[in-house]
Amino acid sequence: MAKIRQLTLHPDTSQAIRQSWRNLARFLPQTLNLPLVTLEEQIYPVTDMELTHFPNPEAEVYQHLYLLVVRALRLCDQRSVQLHR
Repeated sequence: MAKIRQLTLHPDTSQAIRQSWRNLARFLPQTLNLPLVTLEEQIYPVTDMELTHFPNPEAEVYQHLYLLVVRALRLCDQRSVQLHR
C-alpha cells in the first residue's frame, strides 16, 4: 500500500454497490428506511490509518469494523468487474 498513491475504482463500482445494498436491505427491517449508499468520487487518495490511538477496548472493535468495510469494498469492486464482462 505504501507505493500506491491513489485508489481508482472501476467505473461500475457504484452500480455494484447499489445492487449489493438493495440485496442487503431486503433482510433489514423496513422501519430502518435506510438511504441508498452512493460514492461521490471514483479516485481516492491512499493514506495510512492509525488504529493505535483508540483505547484498548475500542481498538479491536474499530479494527473489525475496518476489516468489514474493506472486505465489503473489495466484494463490490469484484462484483463491478464481473458485471463489466
